[in-house]
Amino acid sequence: MCLWLDDAGFDLVITSEDLTTKSKEAIAGLIESGVDGFLALLTLRADGNLAAGLLAQAATVDDPALIQPFRERFSAAAAAMERNLGKLRDSPEKERLRQAGEALIAFGSSADNIFDARGQELRAAGETRRSLEAKRGCDHRPGPGWRENVASASDASRLRQFGRGSLERGG
Repeated sequence: MCLWLDDAGFDLVITSEDLTTKSKEAIAGLIESGVDGFLALLTLRADGNLAAGLLAQAATVDDPALIQPFRERFSAAAAAMERNLGKLRDSPEKERLRQAGEALIAFGSSADNIFDARGQELRAAGETRRSLEAKRGCDHRPGPGWRENVASASDASRLRQFGRGSLERGG
């Protein structure tokens, strides 16, 4: 009986060590694939929201000096998105995320991006404002003799009307 008890104890210790080793490997595998992938997805989501928010701010900003800082922050968020996409396992979902991320990034990095478009709008608005201010600065008050000119034009108009009226009456 003692031998049998020894064998059972030995088997219990070996089995528990095997389970512990397998559990450590399973936990490590879960952390490496599951938790890291989940963290990459959460970070990707946060970077995507940041990039979209920066695009929205750049599209409505009134100060042209803020466009470049928005562009730089957007570039950092776009790089982080690409980095976090690389951490995900290849799958159809990853491909859809990649395509969506590229479309979002294109709004801020393509040839006709939001940052350049808004900068052009603000420059055009500034030029228009300066032009209007310059025109407002001109003196549009009538010069000397304007009353005589108005009276003369009024008299000429009356004469023309009088002349037309007498021709129509046959006179």
